[in-house]
Amino acid sequence: MNTSNFLVELTHEVPDFSPDPEYLEDGLTYPIVNDFARYICSTFQRTGSLDTIAPAIDFIERACLSGDPEIVDLIQECLETMDESEQMRDIEAGLKPTTLRLLAWMRDGHQGLRILSPPSLD
Repeated sequence: MNTSNFLVELTHEVPDFSPDPEYLEDGLTYPIVNDFARYICSTFQRTGSLDTIAPAIDFIERACLSGDPEIVDLIQECLETMDESEQMRDIEAGLKPTTLRLLAWMRDGHQGLRILSPPSLD
């Protein structure tokens, strides 16, 4: 996974998520990632089931494992948006190991030029 195929893979792996067509047309990745985070939280709020968001959780983990700093930055943006949600505590129970490490790194106050200093996810 890399920045050139990130959105294609996202919409393929999480078909129930429908990004704003204008964002897609303009290649606005960050607004799409924030909408994706809200999609995850609202889906979980509606269903109360981690199974319904499993494809999204799996996609986030795979993106974290991509090794691409720009992709990790996008996922950090997604997690920051999710972390503002009341549902995050329950969703967190379903997150995968690499995603949890990124979330912990974030919560430790690492911000700023994230793309230049992503956490070691190994």
